[in-house]
Amino acid sequence: MTVLLVGESTSVELAAIAAVMISAGFLHGVFGIGFAMIATPLLALWLDPREAVILAAVPLWWIAVGFLGRHFRQVLTCRHLFVLPGIVLGSLLGVYLQTTLSPRASWLLLAGLLVLGAVVPTLVHRLKQYEWRPAPISTTGFGFFAGMTESSLNVGAPLIVLYGGIHSLVRMEQLVILNLCFAIGKTVQLALTLPNVAHLTPISYLVVATITAGIGYVVGLRWMGKFSEQVFRRSLTAFLLVLAGLLTLRACLAS
Repeated sequence: MTVLLVGESTSVELAAIAAVMISAGFLHGVFGIGFAMIATPLLALWLDPREAVILAAVPLWWIAVGFLGRHFRQVLTCRHLFVLPGIVLGSLLGVYLQTTLSPRASWLLLAGLLVLGAVVPTLVHRLKQYEWRPAPISTTGFGFFAGMTESSLNVGAPLIVLYGGIHSLVRMEQLVILNLCFAIGKTVQLALTLPNVAHLTPISYLVVATITAGIGYVVGLRWMGKFSEQVFRRSLTAFLLVLAGLLTLRACLAS
């Protein structure tokens, strides 16, 4: 009976992981952004934060590398590659944080990053109203903190989107920088944590997460441009705020 219950529990978790991954992958394929900000907090609602981060990290690495390969010419002509050194340095610190942060701290930091992601459009609008111009050195800072949050909690996108909004990047430049951040952050993160992956999550979970995320992403690419991006961004904002509240509640209730 105990073995049966354990098997049923595993099947339910695998089904839940697959549902989260295929949904996040689909939306990322359609709109080019959102996979980690959707998948990671949803998984973290019932899994250990480090397990949630790893489960979303591997699929995101494949998605980011695939995007950069398809758009390699745009990568070579991107004018904002000087943000990359900061991303690399931040990613190294992020791995250390991932391994040392308590679950409660991880939930709260993840919640804070989701709130930042929700308010970025408003923040960009206000900064442009005041004609704020960041100092050139701030590029390294944006890259550093984006890399740090990307490799520790899978959520570097808000800082890159903020950077892109302040510098008025066109959509393709924004997507190139985002996927470079994803790819670099995940490469550093996985390279340094790979020996411990088996201790963080069952390999079967990782295989299911990667396959279903890939399926969702490929299907989403075929639907690109067929949905309102404005509606998506508004829905994503509401989703991020709700998830931030739930993660904060979980952190407060954690023993």
